[in-house]
Amino acid sequence: MKIIKSNKSIIIILCLLLLFLFETYAYAVTYWQPQPKPYIYSRSAWGARSPSSSMSSRGTGYYLIFHHTARSFTSTDKSACAAEIREIQNIHMDENKWSDIGYHYIIDPAGRIWQGRLDQYIGAHTLSYNNNIGIANLGDFEGFFGIGANTPTTASYNAMCSLSKWLAYRDNLDLPIAYCHKDFNDTACPGRNMEYYIWDSLRGHLYLNMVER
Repeated sequence: MKIIKSNKSIIIILCLLLLFLFETYAYAVTYWQPQPKPYIYSRSAWGARSPSSSMSSRGTGYYLIFHHTARSFTSTDKSACAAEIREIQNIHMDENKWSDIGYHYIIDPAGRIWQGRLDQYIGAHTLSYNNNIGIANLGDFEGFFGIGANTPTTASYNAMCSLSKWLAYRDNLDLPIAYCHKDFNDTACPGRNMEYYIWDSLRGHLYLNMVER
């Protein structure tokens, strides 16, 4: 009888210990160190058109989904970048018949971050996953089987890092959070010259800089 009671006590202690370890681990992987908001150029800064119709609320998202705009672009000139974003919005609204530009954020080769569709609204960037935030890099990072493809700049990669860290902290997202469009849909987007920056470099950067240990 004493042996049975002793075993029960041991089991209870072990269960409590496991519960403590689980809660400690869960806190460690979901607690994010505070991150500063990077400078984000407003929609008015690039001359955005107003949405053509009302849009649904985005609700809760879990991922940051990266894209390229699939148009060769290397300029770092601010005016040229703004004009390129306007052209993309025109395509999305006039040809695709969407309410607004499909992406929530756009990053240019100079590392500027531009506000696209306001991120409280559901996007138009990844089929069946538009409740997640869509981030596009100006440029074509696929080319023709790699020929003529643009390459991410150091500035644009750094912008991806700073924006991702802030969004992860703001929305308390769980790792891994950085994905490519091609992870969800049958597409080459964001292109062969971009995808490993997302899968390897960016994911590694987020893990090393964001997880509270």
